[in-house]
Amino acid sequence: MIEIGGLDKFLSGLARAKLVPDELIRMKLNYALPFVHQEVTSKTPVWSGAALRNWVWSTGQPYSGPALGPLGSMAPGPTNSMPLGTEPRRPINQAAADASFGQISTRNPYQQFWLANNDPDIVDLEYGKLPTPARSRNPRGMVRVTVQNLILALEGGAKKK
Repeated sequence: MIEIGGLDKFLSGLARAKLVPDELIRMKLNYALPFVHQEVTSKTPVWSGAALRNWVWSTGQPYSGPALGPLGSMAPGPTNSMPLGTEPRRPINQAAADASFGQISTRNPYQQFWLANNDPDIVDLEYGKLPTPARSRNPRGMVRVTVQNLILALEGGAKKK
């Protein structure tokens, strides 16, 4: 006769081990998602604020609604001569993008996470065509640079600016 002592301990250990991959994925997501949000939004030039406000996070499928109008009525200021991050219309539109990010949850780490931008000028901003190629504030883009930086960060390398 074979007696298995500690079967309850074995089964509870197995149940805990099953959660380990979920926790590892969630840990990576809890690093990667805020990283992407901060990187993309901080690199987005602001004049009206529309491009920044239109960074919309979702799960399951990307936001496909209409472009959102910029917030704030203050003068944009001489944004092409200002460092990124100091534009007058940035704070209120950043807050809207941050609120969108705040709505997502990594409780289910296997769902799809989407970051969309439906602003009509976002592609031209990404490729350094606005306001003109000679006066682009971020000619290397926002998304392309963020993807490169995220890959480096996840691999443990130094972050490039």
